[in-house]
Amino acid sequence: MNMHIKYIINLIIMTFIFSKLAYSDITSNFFIANEGFSISNTTLTTQADSPTTITFPNKSGTLSINYQNFTHVLTVGDGGEYTTVNNALSTISDNNYTNSYLIKLSPGIFEEQVIMKEYVDIEGSGKNVTTIKYFGGSSLTNSYTVKGANHSEIRNLSVISFGTSKDYAIGVFNSDTSLTISKISILSYGATTNNYGIRNFNSPVTMSDIRIDAYGGTKSYGIANISSSLTSVSNISIEVKDAVDNIGLSNENSVLTATNFAINSFNGTNNYGVNNFSSSSINLSNFIIKAYNETNDSHGVKQSSGVLKIYSSQIYGNTKSITVIDLANVSIACTQLTGNL
Repeated sequence: MNMHIKYIINLIIMTFIFSKLAYSDITSNFFIANEGFSISNTTLTTQADSPTTITFPNKSGTLSINYQNFTHVLTVGDGGEYTTVNNALSTISDNNYTNSYLIKLSPGIFEEQVIMKEYVDIEGSGKNVTTIKYFGGSSLTNSYTVKGANHSEIRNLSVISFGTSKDYAIGVFNSDTSLTISKISILSYGATTNNYGIRNFNSPVTMSDIRIDAYGGTKSYGIANISSSLTSVSNISIEVKDAVDNIGLSNENSVLTATNFAINSFNGTNNYGVNNFSSSSINLSNFIIKAYNETNDSHGVKQSSGVLKIYSSQIYGNTKSITVIDLANVSIACTQLTGNL
């Protein structure tokens, strides 16, 4: 395992690469000539099943860098220690920065609502191989299949929120959370009011390699950001359809930087690829957006105040490719627009 560590002093960057999985009591000496002092007696102590901490004494104090390995691995499903995700989570009470857990799920369908814990990752056996499924609810706070937690990650599985006869269905719900979501597929459908793939409230979530389908109800959202700042969002595919309002990516009072998206929004009264509003700032690159319906309103991007930046993208809306309402700061470069402005 390679570990890259960058230590910055007055615009000088040193990179140290350690390529062994387990080692202890390694001492090295480093010297920065034009700084006039030495970073000396650098000691690295680690084991394969515990975190790695590297400490550099210097003029200003101590810098510690942690590389997290899992202290515990719990298996769930066929051949595992536990039959459900919640069975495994209920046994964890000592999770912290130096005592992390991985819950590994076997192939299969787990019908349960999951509330994640800090420093506990959940990993499936692959998209469409492992599925966590739940049945929506009556409010935004109880309708999720998975609720995220700080310093944790969910990956390599599918999430379904099936909201038949319920008001809301939410695949992954984050509130004041710094969750990482990667390599998953999400399906949210059937609720009479709103269906969300991912809903982030005040949450700097990291997202990558995700497929989201949301449809039906009054509104269907692929991703909805509310009062959040997200700067690491990439490789997302979204399809929203069959609601009164279909919104692929909604950004409300939020800051978002995102790249490599494909969004399809269609078959509703109002169809939006991206809806950026409430003085939000959004920076999009390498987006392919299609919003279409032969008779109803379809807008590739709807911008209401705030900042909109689009680079190297393709945007189609059969009503308008980009709609700007109120005063907004809009920058577009190297982008193909199909539809009226």
